[in-house]
Amino acid sequence: MAKPAPDRQAPRKAPQPLFRYPGGFASPPVWLCLIRRLIGGPDTSSDALRAHFAQILRRVRFYRILYQVPANQGAMENLRSNRDLIGVAALSAALTVAASAAFAADIPPQPARAPVVVEQPYDIIIELGAGAQVRPDYPGSKNYEIWPTGFVTLHHLQLPGFGVVKNARANDQGWSFGPSFNLQSERKASDYPELFGLNDIDMTFELGAKVGYTFDWVRPWIAVRYGLGGHSGIVGETGLDFIFRPSQVFEWTIGPRASFANRDYMQTYFGVTPTESALSGTLAAYSPGGGFKTVGAEFTSRYEFAPQWAVRTEFLYEKLIGDAADSPIVQVGNSNQYTAKLGLTYMFSLRLFNN
Repeated sequence: MAKPAPDRQAPRKAPQPLFRYPGGFASPPVWLCLIRRLIGGPDTSSDALRAHFAQILRRVRFYRILYQVPANQGAMENLRSNRDLIGVAALSAALTVAASAAFAADIPPQPARAPVVVEQPYDIIIELGAGAQVRPDYPGSKNYEIWPTGFVTLHHLQLPGFGVVKNARANDQGWSFGPSFNLQSERKASDYPELFGLNDIDMTFELGAKVGYTFDWVRPWIAVRYGLGGHSGIVGETGLDFIFRPSQVFEWTIGPRASFANRDYMQTYFGVTPTESALSGTLAAYSPGGGFKTVGAEFTSRYEFAPQWAVRTEFLYEKLIGDAADSPIVQVGNSNQYTAKLGLTYMFSLRLFNN
């Protein structure tokens, strides 16, 4: 009877590296050739790259550990079962080092760039315009005249040492200020039969300032002026604008208005001296005090039909009140006052300071 052959252990294979890309180092894969074309460097089929690449792989500590593990260590059996994945990780790290070195070697030295100089914003952006208006001949008149008018709006102001004082109009919130002016035509008693006996009033130029604060779509404001010429009093207006912006080029506002003046102004345009009353024969002597003189409402619009060019319109209704309404001059005139303006404006952007 034949004896069974003794059990023999299968001969152990020599330790194998955990990863070797197809074709070995002598035949680089397609993706390595693509890397060569992207980053430049020596030809992937050259001896220099093969030696350089093999040296980098063996210097990666993680790859060296996996490459030199003997087959009889049971603790590494799980690693060998995943040798493809681990090998790819090791090769990826090696490729990163190799590609970085080749890329850095092939980049030509770049000339030093000159510092970029950022252009400073304009020091002032101001909108100026002119047009015509229809308004009462004088305060309290029942007759109307066509008179020239102007438009001035300060959109941006930057001053040395102060920075930006007034921000651009793109901002929907913040302070706004600018000049306020008015040219009041002369009043000749000879031109109006109802004013017979009154003294003439010369043309007056009123100059002052206007300030407001915008809360998104609401803007309260106040303007105060001083008279030069026919009167030397103080007059002003205040109002509340409700702002509507249907588009980037069109804006319109509407809101209540009130005007006020001191005693000098009121006496000039609404007062009647005893001498004037005697000469008139119909107007009683009257001495008004300072205070509010009108209340009303105003509608304004601005349409930017071309870059920097805009059409402006304004329509104002005022009702004389208080001492102004009680004046004999207004009683022979009209306490309802209407003003309409139409004009063309242009936006100027200027550099005034070397900052």
